Order: sequence, then structure tokens, then C-alpha cells
Amino acid sequence: MIEPEEQGKQIRIDQVRELIEFVALKSFSNRAKLAILSPAEAMNRATANALLKTLEEPPEQSMLLLLSHMPERLPITIRSRCQRIDFKAVYDDATVGWLQQQNLETDYPLDLLLHLADGGPLKVLEMLDDETLQDRQ
Repeated sequence: MIEPEEQGKQIRIDQVRELIEFVALKSFSNRAKLAILSPAEAMNRATANALLKTLEEPPEQSMLLLLSHMPERLPITIRSRCQRIDFKAVYDDATVGWLQQQNLETDYPLDLLLHLADGGPLKVLEMLDDETLQDRQ
């Protein structure tokens, strides 16, 4: 697992170099290795460039998973070497119940609000506060 050492900081190039060494070594158990970079957009240009060769030709039985909430912030050279998989946000009755407890003043159904907010209850509150829904209407 590769992530910034401190919240809001960048992934350092030496962290990526250690990752490259890790995936280059053969597994003793003959099992696949999984390396996760999160958030991937925390890489700077030099760090991303250090990862390119490994993304182009990943070692056998190795997988690299780059997690990002903002993939558009990744360099095109990185994005072009990755397969993108989008995950849809999921919300349940507990999420709807929590929103009901917030005493929201809105005429919109909570299911619609959660759909518009990609399942994020805090994003629903933000949308209602900053008048995003009125602008959308």
C-alpha cells in the first residue's frame, strides 16, 4: 500500500521505487502481488514518470491498482497505461435515515438528492447549502 506519509502531502518518488522493487521480485508462494497507490493523484510528475515503465510492462503475477477520486489530475501518460474502472456510489436505508434526521428543508425526494450527489450524504447537504439544486433547476 503506497500512500502519502501525511494527509494532503505527495507520494514520494522513493516510495514508488520501493514499490517497483517489490513487484519486480518473484513471489515465493507463486501467488499474485497487489500494489495499491492511493490517492494516485498525489503523485507528482517525477513520481509518475518513475512508475511508467512498470505500468507499461508489469512483472508477471503483479497487479497495480491506482485509486483516485480525481483521475483527470493524473498525467495522460499514466491514464493511457491503465484500465479505468468506475465504481458507482451505493447508499442504503441507513443513509436515507441519516438524511431524514437532518431536518432538511427541501421538496426533493431524498433518493433523488442522493442520486444527484453520487450517493454522498454530505454532498447532499452541500448541494442544499450552496443552491446547486436551484441552479440546476
